[in-house]
Amino acid sequence: MGCLMFLMFAGFLTALGLYMGAMLGYLAVYFTAMAGYLSVCMSAFTAFVMWLML
Repeated sequence: MGCLMFLMFAGFLTALGLYMGAMLGYLAVYFTAMAGYLSVCMSAFTAFVMWLML
């Protein structure tokens, strides 16, 4: 009986770890994409301002 409980607990911990890892990976990808998008927007805005000043 204790073995079954231990297996369920270990499975739960494994699932939790996988879920946390997936969430962290998703957040990392999301923030990387947002940073890239912002840098593209900033460079485009800078180019536009420079074009206006010419």
